[in-house]
Amino acid sequence: MMHRHPSTKDRDCCRCSQLPRALRKRGYASVSAVLLITVGIVTMLLVVNWTYLNLARQRTQELVTTLSYSAAHELLDDAQLEDFPAPPAYNQADDLSAARTLLDAPLTGLIARHNAVSGEPLRVNAPSDLTVLAARIEDASSPPYGANFDNTIVAGQRANTLMVNVAREASGANPVNLIIRGWGSPEAATIEGTSYATLDSRVIGFRPTSSIASPVAPLAISSDAWFVDRTSAPNDSNANNRPELDVIIQVDAGTVVTNGAFVNLNENLPFLTTNLANQIRSGVLAASVAPGGLGPATEADPMDLAAEAEVNSSVAGNLEDAFLDVIASSDPRRVFPIYDAASPGSVEVIGFIAARVLDVAIESTMLGDRLRVRLEPEFLIHRTVVTSYRDSTSTIVPENTYIHKVRLTR
Repeated sequence: MMHRHPSTKDRDCCRCSQLPRALRKRGYASVSAVLLITVGIVTMLLVVNWTYLNLARQRTQELVTTLSYSAAHELLDDAQLEDFPAPPAYNQADDLSAARTLLDAPLTGLIARHNAVSGEPLRVNAPSDLTVLAARIEDASSPPYGANFDNTIVAGQRANTLMVNVAREASGANPVNLIIRGWGSPEAATIEGTSYATLDSRVIGFRPTSSIASPVAPLAISSDAWFVDRTSAPNDSNANNRPELDVIIQVDAGTVVTNGAFVNLNENLPFLTTNLANQIRSGVLAASVAPGGLGPATEADPMDLAAEAEVNSSVAGNLEDAFLDVIASSDPRRVFPIYDAASPGSVEVIGFIAARVLDVAIESTMLGDRLRVRLEPEFLIHRTVVTSYRDSTSTIVPENTYIHKVRLTR
């Protein structure tokens, strides 16, 4: 029997029948690898853009929070400080305008200062990206929605909340451009942040921390002197319609009529007059007050503090120097305790007022030497303020026109 060797043509046919299977395997693997690489690249691009947008949103929210905190005090109506015989009508329009100016003034506004130190992706166009509203929130512990948010402030109504919104629209003049864009993906995204800062005037005490001082000066003032004498026989040395008060402390022996007293802010520590000058200059830290803070103090629940209405001439000189330093400082505002009743060696503090220190002097009179500290009412905002009664069942908290806390309501 003859054995026929396969021809070259037959061998080529065999190879043809085997090659497509191997090629198909390699082709499938290549296609799968390409798909995986493509999916990986797309996923990476999405993750990069998503991370960038989240960081941009976070930075924008931090910015509007800072802006609302920084400008909320402009809502405090200056007319309320002028102590007219009849309470003046509220005029919130100029206060809102002042808040906007503080934020978006060219070169000097807070946004201009932010842009000067920020990279281009973080800059805000003012006023096109900015919305500022004055509103009234009745309950700062509830979300500012619906009936708890009223931005239709009319004459005679007080706004207590400043809403700041920054919106960089994708289709606007200042969008947030994506880091990786093209190939049919969006070029930009809309980034928005909103913050509500509420002025809380229910101030009855202070809680300083170990590193943040409360600007409380240890000079207590008679409530009758502040609320009655100051307004019934007004002195207005700087002609700004804010009646001033001369707080009087006796120096050495004499019969000077006093209306104030230096107080010991920590009942657990000895009353050292050497501490008074430093507290006047720098405020009080946690170690300067009794554990838990200074207050609450109200007419219904006064706070008893050790007090001295007379100092010797050496101490008076040191205290005069301290108040002169306050006057010359960048912020001559301080908080002063108000007392309703006094007895030898103590006073009953019922609250606090904020005032600007205008003048101080040691004077000689027919009744003896005295230390005179001239004050006028002033706004003050400080984040270490306590705003609740010691008695948790109480719901009515007396308002203080001159002292406010800013609360971030959202």
